[in-house]
This record gives sequence, structure tokens and C-alpha cells, in this order.
Amino acid sequence: MKYLFAFGILYCMLHGAQAKPSAVILPRAQMVDILVALELAQAMAYENEGGDAAVADQAFQENVSLIYQAHGIEPTNFQASYLYYLDRPELMQALYELVIAKLEELLAQVP
Repeated sequence: MKYLFAFGILYCMLHGAQAKPSAVILPRAQMVDILVALELAQAMAYENEGGDAAVADQAFQENVSLIYQAHGIEPTNFQASYLYYLDRPELMQALYELVIAKLEELLAQVP
């Protein structure tokens, strides 16, 4: 169910603006870092907003912009890259296995 929700959020982000055909595909390590940051931002936004989905959505979208800025990318680069990996299921699976491993590693560090 978590994956369905995450894909739903990413679909909404991707649907918001179309990727340029000339957009550069981000390397796997950078995609993993960005996806981890997006998952953490999503968790914080929806945990801290006390059930108000509209407020949580707005907080998440603000964080998405900050994540893109922190990684020095344009939304279209992320979108094109995500679609590239989405069209290659074996690469997407490997990508998300790394994301899950990194999130589990971060969780293990929480006291």
C-alpha cells in the first residue's frame, strides 16, 4: 500500500509538468538521494499536519521544490529521469531497493 501511495504522489508530481525530451537523465546515486529525501519529506508533511490533507499536500510540494534546489536540478530533469527508470522495471526495482535500504539505515539510527 505504501508503494501505491508513493507512486501516486510521484505520478501527481510528474503529471504537473511534462519533461523536456532533451532533459538529462540523473544518475542512479543521485536519484536514490532525491527519492529518499522525497520519502522523508512526504512522511514529515503528512505526520505533522494532523490529518489535513490539503495542508499536508501544500507542505509536501514546498519541500519538493526545496529538495530540487538542494540537489541543483530542475523538476523536468527529475521527471524525465523518473520516467526513464519507470520504463525500465529492472532498473526501477534496483533503484527502489537502494532507497529502501537507505531509509532502513536511517531508521536504524533513530534512538
